[in-house]
This record gives sequence, C-alpha cells and structure tokens, in this order.
Amino acid sequence: MNKITKELAESVLTGVISQLGVSSMDELTYDDGSFIINKELHKKFARNELSFDKPIIKGNQKLPAGCEVMLSKNTLSETKRKRPNLASFDYDPFSKTIKSIEPPGWDRDLNIPQGSVYIHRGHIIAHELFEDSSWKYDHKKKYFTQTEWSNKSSQNASQGKNQSYYEWYIKKKLRKDNDLEVNYRVKLIYEKNDIIPRGIHIRAVFMKKSECWKVVEQLNVFVPNVDPRMDIDYEQAKFRIKN
Repeated sequence: MNKITKELAESVLTGVISQLGVSSMDELTYDDGSFIINKELHKKFARNELSFDKPIIKGNQKLPAGCEVMLSKNTLSETKRKRPNLASFDYDPFSKTIKSIEPPGWDRDLNIPQGSVYIHRGHIIAHELFEDSSWKYDHKKKYFTQTEWSNKSSQNASQGKNQSYYEWYIKKKLRKDNDLEVNYRVKLIYEKNDIIPRGIHIRAVFMKKSECWKVVEQLNVFVPNVDPRMDIDYEQAKFRIKN
C-alpha cells in the first residue's frame, strides 16, 4: 500500500477544523500522513476505568464518539490471548450462525476474501493499551468503520503516521517508564451529516507521578480516515475503488 499524500490527508479537514480546537490550517503541521495540532495540552486526569463517550445520534444511527482513560504500564495488555476477532466473535450453535460487529457505514462486500482489504473494524482504543474485558458489549460505542491505511499496524511509520503508529509510540513509552502515566483521549471527528468519521483526534498528556504529575510530553494529533486506493463518501458510506 502506498503512503497517503498531503493533499489526500487535507481533503477531509474541510468543515471540521474547529473541532480540533484550532481556527485555521496554519495551526496544523503535516507529518507523514497525519497532522500535529499546534495547541498545548494541559495536565488532565480521568478515571482509571475505560470510559466511552455517549454515542452520537444521527437519524436511526448511533455513531461511536470517543473515549478517555488513564494509561500506565499496568494497563497494557500482556496476555498471550489474541486481540478480539470482531469478524467472528460469537458462534450460536442453535442457528449455526456467526455474529459479527458491523459498525456504522460498514460495507460487507468491500473487502475481498483472501484478497484486498480496504476497511477495518476500527478500535477507538487499542486492545494493547487497555484490555477491554467487555469488548463484546456496547460495541456501538467502541468500533467504527476505519480505512486500512488509518488502522494498519505501523510501528515504525512504514505506512505513515497513522493511529497504530501513535498507539505503538505510547505503548513503548509506558513499557520503559514505571513512573509514567498518560491521560489518553480519543475523539472521532464527523462533519454534520457523516456516518463514517473523517478522522481520529488523539490527545495524550504524559505525566511523571514522582514529580507531582509534571507534564513531560504531549501528543495532539489528527489522523485522517482515508486510503489512497479509494474515494469515500462519508455521508452515504459509499466507497469507490480507484483503478
């Protein structure tokens, strides 16, 4: 998969700039697929339990909105159990059917079996950062239709700086420092009539516990929910594969 261009990344920002807490593109810096938001974050605390934002109601749709949690080395998933398989999470022996999570805007015919994958069942927060034991439940708050580029594992930015890249970055920091705690917030960004988010706003405030919760680093970034191989109609949840 090719990396996305600056032009493609910027294409989803029209109409949603103010939701990022800035007033113009001048306050954003493009960085290998995503945007650094040049606005300082301040010390903030949340519960140690994972808290999902109330879904956004649009017509008959319940759209996932975001989450907040305090992260530390202790919240990282160290289990050998594989992350949840959202494509087949529950087998009903009576009907002999498999349920699957299909977030708003999901197109079950877009991905090709044993072939090209274009969209993922995106996690608002990575299982590796905070192991959600109730991942099967309230899934309308937790998962969204996300492009493969935006979500694909990119620990070393091989695909560009997408959501997985920043999640890996936070995880590495926490693994190295028992004294570190992170206020972590994720907000999905929609334009007025969208049912698929335009992107993911990630805010992370890194604090040292032994230094009266001194802020030592911050992340304030926007990751576009785009893919270089297709055009997306975010309002109608329609995908057009490019030749």
